[in-house]
Amino acid sequence: MLFSFLLITAGLTILYFGADLLIKGASSIARRFGLSLLVISITVIAFGTSVPEFVVNIFSDLKGVHDLAIGNIIGSNIVNVLLILGVAASISKIKLSNKAVKAEIPFALFVMLLFFLLANDGFLAGEIDGMFSRKDGMILLATFFLFIYYTFVLFQTGRGRKPAEVCVYPTWLSLLMVVFGIFCLYFGGTILIDNALLLSRVLGLSNAFAGLMIVSLGTSLPELAVATVAASQRRADVVVGSIIGSNIANVLWIVGFTSTLMPFEFNLQMNTDIIVGIAATALLLIIALTGHKKVITKNEGRIMVVCYLLYLVYLIWRG
Repeated sequence: MLFSFLLITAGLTILYFGADLLIKGASSIARRFGLSLLVISITVIAFGTSVPEFVVNIFSDLKGVHDLAIGNIIGSNIVNVLLILGVAASISKIKLSNKAVKAEIPFALFVMLLFFLLANDGFLAGEIDGMFSRKDGMILLATFFLFIYYTFVLFQTGRGRKPAEVCVYPTWLSLLMVVFGIFCLYFGGTILIDNALLLSRVLGLSNAFAGLMIVSLGTSLPELAVATVAASQRRADVVVGSIIGSNIANVLWIVGFTSTLMPFEFNLQMNTDIIVGIAATALLLIIALTGHKKVITKNEGRIMVVCYLLYLVYLIWRG
């Protein structure tokens, strides 16, 4: 069991190292081909930051463990809102931008509600099981591309965030980074999924539990580290946009792509977890609109962390 934990850690490390190499190499190549920082920011880098979750889901779906794949998405979204933003706010209060309060957080809530509806549309139509069909995937992808278009318009009008800077490497080195990054993603993803499944079997836990707790926590650790450092430097506000954007991409891009590629059954027991994700996002919106408006205070951050710990207790109890 200890060896499986060590291999899961190694898999996560290799996965993130590969994602980082892929983003840097692809961004450098794109810059050499004359693409603007703006385009690179909302394409290569935006997609690249979701690569770990994307790889985990592709490998899980190929192995037929769809509960782990969906559990990773739902769990990551819950971790992002309750744990990461909660910890960041507990260190230093977070001031939210007008765009986050009026557009991004409400849209993230809409995405979670759409996720719940599409996961249960078959069941609501009288079928026994839930299902993510190819049509559901296409709806999610269409919504994602609308979100990308909205983000692009914001950048064009100057109301978006400053485009990320890109380091330009020699062409041969950029290509090597991309190739080696893809290899690391494949190798790390294989190690992570195989050992998460092994660990869940040894402990007698479900694949859904492995995705909701073990894998989702692992794939969110880098974001937690960044949020903690940013909060200690009183720059925690920079985390909010990336967290909300990550939650939106997790559902619309990753679930949309995988279900379009290969439709899969949805475990209706995981409706409870989607509802927790909806409630977490709704709580964030309520905090943003009430009390100290557009601010997540330290006490509110602690409440969010406690909510996540209670959810973990429920997961352990449910097994």
